[in-house]
Amino acid sequence: MKATRNLSTTSAVCVSTALGAALAIGCEMEGGGFGGLGGVGYTGHKRQIMCPSSDIKPADALTIGRRVLASHGFRVKTVDADSMAIETRPSEKTVRGSEGRLRDAVVKMPNRVRRTASLEFTNRSGDLQAWCQVKIERLSTADHRVFAQQRQFDDTPTRTPIDGEGATTAEQNTVWTSAGRDEAMERTILSDIRQRIQTLRKRQGAKTESAGEKS
Repeated sequence: MKATRNLSTTSAVCVSTALGAALAIGCEMEGGGFGGLGGVGYTGHKRQIMCPSSDIKPADALTIGRRVLASHGFRVKTVDADSMAIETRPSEKTVRGSEGRLRDAVVKMPNRVRRTASLEFTNRSGDLQAWCQVKIERLSTADHRVFAQQRQFDDTPTRTPIDGEGATTAEQNTVWTSAGRDEAMERTILSDIRQRIQTLRKRQGAKTESAGEKS
């Protein structure tokens, strides 16, 4: 009986120690990195240092960010000047293959995909940094209908509007699924932003020199 109690006590101590370690690791991860930046800075965003924070106004950085996103076919949805963040609307186009599915690689079927970009500027260690993420989604309405037919005898109440397709809108009857990120586009956007910021800095420096010479 005593052995059983000792074993139970030992097990409880081990569980408590493991939980304590897990909580400690969780707090360390939460407090470290780039917490408090609206989610930007975690895995899934490309980062690039633009210039010293004092060299450009936040409004100018946001303006450049909007123009670069527009130049790559993105339409701005929201701009938050306080958090220096920009979100775009989904940008759709048709591509052949390149979706990571075997049938697309073999048949090269045309598929509709859409990309949504998020961009945020942060000031860290005296530098202006830009963080970018471009999410890819593919249209998979047809696939959803196929699987829906296979689930027609399922009694689980998980049916969505597209499953019934009764008095629903075209948007409700459209299914998009995640297809990863466009990391090449993220790098291009960040590179373009940095190039434009450097151009602006040179132009402002030239104006300052010219003003100094005149005085």
